[in-house]
Amino acid sequence: IFEIIHDNQPPITRLGTGSPQASGGPGGAPFITRLTPLNLTSRDDLVSAGDGIGLGVASQSLSVDGVARASFVNQMPAAGQVLSSTFTLANDADGLRMLAFYADDTLHNRETLRIATLAVDNTSPQTSLQLLGGKQFPKDALNFFASLDTRFSLPAVDPMVNGVASGWSWTRYRDGGGPFQTFAATFSFSLSEGVHTLEYQSQDRVENLEALRSTTVFVDGRAPSSQLSIGSSKYSSAG
Repeated sequence: IFEIIHDNQPPITRLGTGSPQASGGPGGAPFITRLTPLNLTSRDDLVSAGDGIGLGVASQSLSVDGVARASFVNQMPAAGQVLSSTFTLANDADGLRMLAFYADDTLHNRETLRIATLAVDNTSPQTSLQLLGGKQFPKDALNFFASLDTRFSLPAVDPMVNGVASGWSWTRYRDGGGPFQTFAATFSFSLSEGVHTLEYQSQDRVENLEALRSTTVFVDGRAPSSQLSIGSSKYSSAG
């Protein structure tokens, strides 16, 4: 006596995204970076969709933007087993990326092709030092003198690259190597008289961190002083 098992259902595959990621991309696509781990999870069905008791997943196939990218082979498929494969888009440029994937079971039942769109953002924000009021005079290309009544702001933008930008998250700054302070978008600050080395940077919603920028500000709140010196008169006569 023997039993014939009819496995006539293909596997079902799901795409998972790790961190960093953020919602709200074009067309509802999640934002990710080249470092975000992505995961294909496949389970084989037997007689009805979703029963999860098929004879086993044999392989998964993945393409990106219509080009075959990877084939993940299960070396030891088994009934009820889940095949999980992790990858990244480490070499893909910023922009929308279309992923197509499917799985085959041990009896060559092939899953219907599944499509997912991801918004890849590998570009950090750009922060500038804005001067509000007061008077300034350049010292060189990066550093300058400023009057005591000068106020400072740190506007930042997350640049759009190939239609994708996850958006600014936060900006921080420090003075003279001290502890970082979080900068609020509606905030401005002043500096006391003296030499100040300002360092600042911003991060976007998928943790792309801007390289630290630095500017030295010489704050001068004192007016010039002048002094007139009159020496003793001298007279000489040649006779």
